Amino acid sequence: MRIIALDIETANLDMKDEGLSFSDPKGWQTAVVGIHNHYTGFDMVYVADSMLEEVRLNCHLPRQRIHPFSILPYHLRRWRNEGYLLLTHNGLGFDLPIMSKTTKEGGVGQVKALFEKWPKNQMMDTCAVLTEATGVRYRLNHLIHGLLGEDSSKLMDAANAPIQWAKKNYEEVIRYCIDDCRKTCAVYLKAGEEGEFRAIGKEEYRTVPITEYYSTWVKSHKD
Repeated sequence: MRIIALDIETANLDMKDEGLSFSDPKGWQTAVVGIHNHYTGFDMVYVADSMLEEVRLNCHLPRQRIHPFSILPYHLRRWRNEGYLLLTHNGLGFDLPIMSKTTKEGGVGQVKALFEKWPKNQMMDTCAVLTEATGVRYRLNHLIHGLLGEDSSKLMDAANAPIQWAKKNYEEVIRYCIDDCRKTCAVYLKAGEEGEFRAIGKEEYRTVPITEYYSTWVKSHKD
């Protein structure tokens, strides 16, 4: 199954002081983009071109897996043309809009048109579809607990990632970002195997059968 699961971490330290909103990409600064290629098993990391060597020097990760933002559009275009499903959790509402900005604005640059032209049947946002089906926002960690087991969890609180990035703990943040990519993919595949999405963490959560999930997705992505 050709799937790339994508997630970003940001460099913003204080939402309130910086006047940020989760629903508005303005002001957000992309620190790292992580991609897990389920088909090949490879993990790829992308950082600002100006930070590439610093990040590589401070990470015990293969250099060939850490790339500059400037190469990401070429990789994404290849995966799109090869028919990969672009899988995210809240990517449509957060990750992709932030990435789509210019590098000067805190984005990746040169990916906006690429995302806009990505075939709808090759794109999936588990958060967006579940929210539209139920009216409730499903957190990734709660889906992990419901589908992968309550012993499984995210590696850190999302709010801690920018703090660690500012401290130059790049490897810790990168591993967290990639782990989120992998778990997003695992949740999606496990739900497919079991025929339903389940989450543990809020009383208003309900089980969403795969048939309802895909029906909502198809209705949401009609051209």
